[in-house]
Amino acid sequence: MVTDGGEKTGPRGFLSILALAGLLAAAGVLLPFVGIFPALFLPLPMLVLRLENREPLPAVLLALLVLALPLVLVRGMTPDLIFYAGMLLYGYMLGEGWRQGIGKEAFVVRGILAVMAAGLVSIFFLAFSSGQGPLALVGGHVASNLSLTLEIYRQMEMPEETLALFEAALPRLEYALTRLLPAITAMILILAAWLNLLAARPMVRHRNIDAPDLGPFMNWGVPPFFIWGFILTGLMLMLPVSPIRILGISCLLLLMPLYFLQGMAIIAFWFHHRGVPPLIRYALYALMLIQQILVILVLMVGIFDTWINFRKRIQTTTPKP
Repeated sequence: MVTDGGEKTGPRGFLSILALAGLLAAAGVLLPFVGIFPALFLPLPMLVLRLENREPLPAVLLALLVLALPLVLVRGMTPDLIFYAGMLLYGYMLGEGWRQGIGKEAFVVRGILAVMAAGLVSIFFLAFSSGQGPLALVGGHVASNLSLTLEIYRQMEMPEETLALFEAALPRLEYALTRLLPAITAMILILAAWLNLLAARPMVRHRNIDAPDLGPFMNWGVPPFFIWGFILTGLMLMLPVSPIRILGISCLLLLMPLYFLQGMAIIAFWFHHRGVPPLIRYALYALMLIQQILVILVLMVGIFDTWINFRKRIQTTTPKP
């Protein structure tokens, strides 16, 4: 195998990337409480492989086989497998777009569309093979996960009143989540792209991969006219029509990660101009990702930047040390 810079990538390097992918997939299967978090980084190995190799098809097929076989043995052919396979495809698409040197927004959107299309085809295939409709298949999977969540709450000895309210709301939750699944998937993919591209950059430097520069993430921003999406979403949510409200919530789920990432970029910009040490930055970033109040605050910073332009004010009032 050869990198874009012309250097050979030995089998040891390839196996280390494949081992990372296997570890992430195994964590997602065997640790249900934290399954979504390692799965968010599942595109990373494929992303790096695509950047390292001009013709990585054999490597990609081998990785898919190694990762898919344990998933099938543990869970069988379920929609979960579609999710994990989709994350691997997503990493390939991100690496391909990065290697081509197109804008990161363009190749992220292209990757999301590819994963959504592949997922839709897979769902239709599973539905056809199981003799049920696609919506019924997805609804059944959502219902089983909600039932599993209820059982986990029971094991955590939550108050009976809370359990009773959650159980009574299960039919409505199943209806809403089944129809919101495309928007939820796109939201997860947007956040996964951000995490994987940030994680890949030091790996690219360490492995001496000749990849185009993505530019500083702290300068990234949402186009100003996107704020009209929030306004239209608010109007849709006020209408007492279920399909329109579902559409409004779907739009909200797509806009929220964009403005959250803009808020994170503004905070990174402030850290940079304040000269905050990297170790403290990373600790604060991690805190912002796990604390709900901080997530909301970062989101609000991203939204209000449309009118306030925080980075311009930071640059004029805080000289870089």
